[in-house]
Amino acid sequence: MVYIKLFLVFVHIIAGCIISLLFVYNNKNLKNAIIRKWSEILLIILNVKILNQTSLINHFKNNYFLIFSNHISWLDIIVYNSLHPMVFIAKDDVKKWPFIGFLASQTNTIFINREKPSDVKNITNLINIDFLNSKHVCIFPEGSSTDGARLLRLKSNLFQIAINSKKNILPMCIRYFKNNRFTSAPAYYGDITFIDSIINILKIDGIHAEVSILEEITPNKERKELANETYEIIHKKIFSLR
Repeated sequence: MVYIKLFLVFVHIIAGCIISLLFVYNNKNLKNAIIRKWSEILLIILNVKILNQTSLINHFKNNYFLIFSNHISWLDIIVYNSLHPMVFIAKDDVKKWPFIGFLASQTNTIFINREKPSDVKNITNLINIDFLNSKHVCIFPEGSSTDGARLLRLKSNLFQIAINSKKNILPMCIRYFKNNRFTSAPAYYGDITFIDSIINILKIDGIHAEVSILEEITPNKERKELANETYEIIHKKIFSLR
């Protein structure tokens, strides 16, 4: 059964690559509808359910947010896009991933080499207040993914976006549970391959994704202070009881 579902996952990913060619028409509403529906279907195949899904969807309906979130897996992006399509900032290595790299480039992803100051500067200039008033932007400031049981220290460079735009920071925390207990099954980090991660999700068969919207932060500090404050808020949630 696991391998049948694995086959369906890859069929769905390939179908997504083909459907994404429609995005050449640059119809924002159509693009967002396709991204969200494609994400919802993939979650059904993976048997991943989002806790409090309706209230989360409503939260993202009327306002646009600058989101800073912990990062566990490629699945985080699917979960978030099923709530409302977002612009993600991803390391440029993602472009090289088979199929997923192409999908990411077609679906509102901005790629960055964090080691190149010019890349960071270009992105902080691109994502200005006009940009933020028309799109949800999600940043994973750890710069890498983890097993979800910890939080890496946040890199401060992209917090400059909040300072420049004077847009509040919305910290968010994503965690995964099986039978009310935390699970790291979806984790995609270290030596775990993309296929390993999918198989781990399918084997556990029935994961709940918990997305927590945390207290907004006004960007009236230096970026390192903002990074530390965001870290403390997300860190506290990760280690809280559900």
